Amino acid sequence: MTPDGQESTIEQLREEMALLRGELDQVTAQLNRVDARTNIHGQAIDDIETTARLASAAAEQARAAADQATIGDAPGAEHAGGTANGTTEVQAGHGVDMTTLVPWVENNITTLIARKVPTTDGAPKWCQCWWDHAEGIARLEAARQAWVALCGAGGTGLVTYFDYLDRVVLAPLTSETGPFARCGPRQHTVERPLGHTPPPPEVYGDPTPAATHIAPATSSPLPSATGP
Repeated sequence: MTPDGQESTIEQLREEMALLRGELDQVTAQLNRVDARTNIHGQAIDDIETTARLASAAAEQARAAADQATIGDAPGAEHAGGTANGTTEVQAGHGVDMTTLVPWVENNITTLIARKVPTTDGAPKWCQCWWDHAEGIARLEAARQAWVALCGAGGTGLVTYFDYLDRVVLAPLTSETGPFARCGPRQHTVERPLGHTPPPPEVYGDPTPAATHIAPATSSPLPSATGP
């Protein structure tokens, strides 16, 4: 083989190797995307399982509450029934019961959960006046209800609760974009809610929807909380 032929063969091999590297890079990128999708789907399945466990535990709790209410309606149990009904009314009709939530957060979050909170910028962010943040109240009340439902579930109930607490409650609350983002050990700032602009009537498919006659709410969906 002549020197020119050898150089041509080497150059051809280099081109083929470059093509193979390109194809390998493409396959690697595809595998990375598949792996990312697999992780997302796995997390979604975990969330579904957590939600199913919470729903099952909540159903058990609701049945127990209904049984208790039935007992309360029996003769001689008038006082107990009134207490149970009063508690239900506070929870369902008047927002969050802060007299229950504040001590629960103190006992199960603020004096139990330990995180290295930076003194300057950076997550995790925590606000010792959490009760002055509407989203903080909402998420921590959700955590309390999950704790009530899962504590008596047995098995992996508490594991499910702590996973829910970390990912669904504390992670968004203490992130750099969460409601405590501008708070710190010596600072407290209440973030404004995202806000809402009422849509035009044609969005509802009705020229005169009932919602257009109602002034948009300006207050937080949760009642203004006071300190413990």
